[in-house]
Amino acid sequence: MEKSKLNFKNIGIYGDEGKEVSPYFLFIESLQWNKEKHNGYIKPHLHSSLFQINVIKGGGVFFKADSIQKLITEPTIILIPEDHIHSLKFEQPTEGWTLSFSLNILEELMEKTPAGFSNFNEVRLIEKFNNHPTYNIILDLCEQINEEQNDGGIYQSIFNISSIGLILYYINRMAQQIGIDVSNKKESKEFLHLRKFKKLIKGKIDASKKVSEYASELNITSTHLNRICNSLTGISASQTIYNNIISESKKYLIHSTFTISEIAYILNFKSPSHYSKFFRNQTNYSPKGYRERKRSEAH
Repeated sequence: MEKSKLNFKNIGIYGDEGKEVSPYFLFIESLQWNKEKHNGYIKPHLHSSLFQINVIKGGGVFFKADSIQKLITEPTIILIPEDHIHSLKFEQPTEGWTLSFSLNILEELMEKTPAGFSNFNEVRLIEKFNNHPTYNIILDLCEQINEEQNDGGIYQSIFNISSIGLILYYINRMAQQIGIDVSNKKESKEFLHLRKFKKLIKGKIDASKKVSEYASELNITSTHLNRICNSLTGISASQTIYNNIISESKKYLIHSTFTISEIAYILNFKSPSHYSKFFRNQTNYSPKGYRERKRSEAH
């Protein structure tokens, strides 16, 4: 697949490039573990399908994102939406948690909450709250999520949504109590276009649809859309579309009994042979080979 020409990676799960996530994905790990895993430096990267929260108890970590460059030594909460390049360099032992969760969880919560709640569209630092009692609740929730991670069985999705809902609720509440505005500010036009573009390509998978058609729906030129994608994610508009088609295709190959021809039809390819050629070019596997590989891994 096409590699980013920029000096950052597009990462799914923290530190795991290209890993697919479920609609109700939630993962938590300690900052100390993150530091050890990345040898003290988490290089510049972004997440195109995850929202991330760093709950820092203390220590020393140099955080960079957008226009923010700061050595954090006191309790701080960092909110990192998708498609924002960021890095962390640990200057000394640092305690706290990193929570990563799917945008699907965030979207479901936003549909059910009043305007202003969880509208975190920019990288934000919530700090200078000392030993605020609400912050201690947030830390307790992180501890609970860590203890019960992946132990919920059929109720795991409910646990994940509820946990993130509570975390965001208390973050929002504490921010208001200490006088920080976390309401939704006007996003840049580029981020709005990118968000709408991603919503369009995920709404209905159509392999025959061109970049120019999506650009037309956004009322911008193809060149402008491509520039936005390259600038904010490191990959072109066409590759963004291809990645989405491949992601959807893999779901059908792994989790359905549709034939290769049927999947090609569902995704609106010209023919099964055209679909197979596309899939191989993007993954180095034929659709049949990928399906067989995944089924053998499951046994």
